[in-house]
Amino acid sequence: NAMLNPADPQVQDYELSIIKEFAGKYKTIDGIIFDRMRYDDITSDFSVQSREQFEKYIGYSVKNWPHDIFCWKDDTNGISDSVKTYVSIGNIGVSGAGGISERVDVAARVKMIMSRGRADSLYIADKQNIVPGQLYGKWLEWRAHVIKEFLFRARKEVKDVNPVLKVGVYTGAWYESYYNVGVNWASEKYVPKYPWATPRYGKQGYAELLDVYMSGFYYENISDRNIRMVKDVLGGAVPLTGSICVSIYRGNLNGFINNMNELQSCEGGVMIFDLSHIVHYGWWKPLKEVLSNR
Repeated sequence: NAMLNPADPQVQDYELSIIKEFAGKYKTIDGIIFDRMRYDDITSDFSVQSREQFEKYIGYSVKNWPHDIFCWKDDTNGISDSVKTYVSIGNIGVSGAGGISERVDVAARVKMIMSRGRADSLYIADKQNIVPGQLYGKWLEWRAHVIKEFLFRARKEVKDVNPVLKVGVYTGAWYESYYNVGVNWASEKYVPKYPWATPRYGKQGYAELLDVYMSGFYYENISDRNIRMVKDVLGGAVPLTGSICVSIYRGNLNGFINNMNELQSCEGGVMIFDLSHIVHYGWWKPLKEVLSNR
C-alpha cells in the first residue's frame, strides 16, 4: 500500500466523503475506529504543497528548505549510509549485500512491523541519522496539528450524520516516538517533556475528541508501567482500551494469557488484533477463560 499526504485538502475531502457515506449507510453500527490516521514516517511530506501550508502555519517563508527542518547526517560516504539505515527499517526490506531491496522472512517481518521494535528502531534512527534544523520542532508540531484538525473534521462529519455514533482511534502505545508519524494522541492538557516537543506541541493532543481510544501494547511482555504511562498521557480524557497483537505470542499461549491479564486494568476493555489468529491457533477456550476474569 501507499500513504497519501494528510495535509492535502483533496485527500482529506475524499476521505471525509467516504466516512460520511459509511456513517449514513450503516445505521446499526456502534462507531468508527480510525487506524493509520497519520504520516508515513519522519520523511513525509516535503512536497511543495506541504511547504506552503507549513509556511502559512508559522507565518513566514522557510529560507533553507528542507535543511531548516532537518537533513541527513553526513559521513565518509556522504548521506548514503544514513539514508540506507533509515530506509532499511521500512516495511519490506533490510540492508544486505544486495542493498535495501533484500527480502526477509514474512512472519518475522510482520512481527517486527506490528511491534514496538520498529518504532524504537525508527526513533533510534532519527537520533543517529537526522540532523534537526532550527524549525524541526515547529515542523513536528505542524504535522500533529494537521492530524488533529482532520480528526476534528471527521468527528463532526460522523456526529452530524449520527450523534450517538462513537468515534475512536487506534495508535501504538509508544508516545515518546510517535512524533515520527505526526501524531499526538495525548490529552491537550498533557505537557510532553521531550527535546523535540515545542511549547505548543502539547496543544495538538487530540484525546478530548475521542469516545474510544485503542492503544497498541504490542510488546512481548506488557507491564503495569506501560499501561500507567499511557493513562498519564491521556489524563482521563478518554477511557483506555488496551490492544494486544496475538501474532506476537505465536506458540506461546501462556505469554498471551499473562499479557491479556495485564490489560485487565484498562477501563475501556481490550481490543484483540486480530481474531483470525485466535481461530488459527485454536485459542477460543483460553480467550473465553481470560475474559471471564474481568
